[in-house]
Amino acid sequence: MLNRVLVLLSAILLFSNLASAVIIAPVNNPDVGFTLAEAIEAQGIRVGDKLFDKFVVSTSKSADAAAPDASAITIHGVLINGEYGLRFNGGWTASGGQVADTTLLFRVSAAKPWLIHDNSLWMDAYGAVNGGMVAITENVYASNPLMGFTPSLADKYVYYINRNNKQIYDHQEFTDAEGNPQALAHIWVVKDIVVSGGRAGVASLSQFYQTFSQIPEPATMSLLVLGGLGLIRRRRSRS
Repeated sequence: MLNRVLVLLSAILLFSNLASAVIIAPVNNPDVGFTLAEAIEAQGIRVGDKLFDKFVVSTSKSADAAAPDASAITIHGVLINGEYGLRFNGGWTASGGQVADTTLLFRVSAAKPWLIHDNSLWMDAYGAVNGGMVAITENVYASNPLMGFTPSLADKYVYYINRNNKQIYDHQEFTDAEGNPQALAHIWVVKDIVVSGGRAGVASLSQFYQTFSQIPEPATMSLLVLGGLGLIRRRRSRS
């Protein structure tokens, strides 16, 4: 009963606050994707109850390496294990002595009455041989890190060098500097995507995923619990 009320309340608030310019992305539809440039122009992309906006992307690369710009990075909406997020597709490649490096910043906002309290990151299409490496470093912040120093809420790292030296999935719950759990309506995510060929190897990355999970606001949860108790009492009094 409480879950149904939460979903209904979230949907009402979600669609009443939508900006007409924002892209509405379907989930788990591989045939419908949008470029990062389109999301920037549209002032964001909404997937379920999450809004992704304020995208900033910058890339540096060696002469013979390949790294996509905003017009060549495609994003799809996903729903995985009940969590909304994005799938990123691009083409990062580097051979021996070459490096491709992309930094990606964006904000994630949850529709009321939800608060985001953890997220996951994993690579899905990648490769490296002969000393090549693929790596994504991620930091999550409560405010825009470009506006000044702010401590991170979570730090993640996924990488692949070979079958015996890899970590392709990372998940972290948000905490403050003292280790106390945090849940926020808005968070900022910064990724550093590095593909290196090493001295004489080859490496590539074409797809990775990002999802975010949530909890209801404490005040909303208290009201729902009280409402649920009231319904139970009324039913008992009628029986």
